[in-house]
Amino acid sequence: MSGTESADVGACDLCGVAIGDVDWGADELRVEVSREEDGELRFWVADFCTQEHAAEWLRRPLPEADDPSPGQQPSPWRDRLETSGCFAVFAVVLVLLALGGWTAARLLLDWF
Repeated sequence: MSGTESADVGACDLCGVAIGDVDWGADELRVEVSREEDGELRFWVADFCTQEHAAEWLRRPLPEADDPSPGQQPSPWRDRLETSGCFAVFAVVLVLLALGGWTAARLLLDWF
């Protein structure tokens, strides 16, 4: 990271210039490319200061794909646990909604 960059400002993947330095980042462009190689899905993410730099980068052969780190790969058990938790919260909300509706209906019937 150069001295002119901060943590939230990236550098152009073609020329290395801080993206905010070129026309205050008005032409910033992020390119995300995915392609299947050897039965695995590979990803490339690149930021550019202009569309011309993005076009030049896309004309070249793709660099070696970065393998996702183990922390980025979702765990099937974690996904199932999160999904189960969402369904449990949804079921509790439905039960409370039904209970509230039943209570409101009984209250209205008692008044009239």
